[in-house]
Amino acid sequence: WIQPGIYVEDITLVDWIYLSAACDNVFILGNCTYVGSGGKCSLYNLNITSPDSSPALALSGTATLNCKLGSFTAGTGAVISVENTTLLALTNVNLTADVSGSYIFDMTGGVVQMFSGYVTSNDTPSILSNNSVVYMTGVICVNDFFYINHFI
Repeated sequence: WIQPGIYVEDITLVDWIYLSAACDNVFILGNCTYVGSGGKCSLYNLNITSPDSSPALALSGTATLNCKLGSFTAGTGAVISVENTTLLALTNVNLTADVSGSYIFDMTGGVVQMFSGYVTSNDTPSILSNNSVVYMTGVICVNDFFYINHFI
C-alpha cells in the first residue's frame, strides 16, 4: 500500500504490477508510463497530475491496464495517451483537462473502456483518435464538447 501524502516523482510500470493506495489521499505530481508486453497491470485509488506537457498516464505495448477510483489531470498536454493495442479500463475515475491546450485522450491505437466517472475539459478537441475505440458508459462530461477524429 502507498501511504497518504504528496509524492513528486515519475512512475514506470511493467507487467503484473498492482499499485494501490491505502486511501484516496495519495497525490502524485509526475507522469505514469506503462509499456506492456502482454501482461496486466493495475492502479487503484491514485490521483496523478502531470506537471508538464507529457501525459499523466501514457500506455503503449500490448497489455491491459485497469484503473479504479482516483483521478488523472493533464498539465498542458493529454491526460492519457494510448498507443498500439493496449486496453485501458477506467472504472469510477475522474479525468480533468482544464488548462488551455490540454485534452483528455491522445490515441494512436488501442481501446479505452470508461465505466462511470467525470470528464472535464475546457478546450476542444478532447479526444484525438486514430484507429482507436473509446467506449463510455455512465460517464458525466462537464463543460465539454467531444470532437472525435477517425472514431471507429
